[in-house]
Amino acid sequence: MSNTDIQKFVEKWDVFDNSASVPDTIAGHRAQDKANFAAFKTDLEAVGGKQVVLDYFRSERERKSREYAERQQKIAAIEGLSEMEQMYADNNRWHVQFDKMMDNDGCFPQPTATLHSDEEMTTTRKKYPRATAYLKAERMANKSHYEYAAIGRDALERIINGEDYALVLTDMEKAENDITTAHMWD
Repeated sequence: MSNTDIQKFVEKWDVFDNSASVPDTIAGHRAQDKANFAAFKTDLEAVGGKQVVLDYFRSERERKSREYAERQQKIAAIEGLSEMEQMYADNNRWHVQFDKMMDNDGCFPQPTATLHSDEEMTTTRKKYPRATAYLKAERMANKSHYEYAAIGRDALERIINGEDYALVLTDMEKAENDITTAHMWD
């Protein structure tokens, strides 16, 4: 039986791998009704039985795991990204510590985290333009407005997959301006 047939069966009956609860079991939300159970069993036998469906779920998990690992490798290969993320995290930690100090009437404890200067941040941004573009797209992808977030996710995937970061940023900014202009009087 082909994976397409098994996928159709899984979608039709809303079948999921229930092995986390009971080892080597599957369950189907639509098969829970007694009237549908006979048809479910017939379809299950047509695709090759429970073990075939469990093997399908295992292969899908492995495929998704491989894709995730490949994506993480592509992200890790972006030069300077980890350095820039660390600098942003250091600055954020310093500001949190500073706010705590100010809440304590400017007394103790003094901020101990490293605060990177604007010049240092600018130099690092210029040194690693692809990492800068990645972080800008990531900020856009994390916006609460669904249209802006979709633009950011698209730009993020394009940068991860090696497209020219300058072109991606130009496209992202154009799409952002188009949405802003379209909803200006909403």
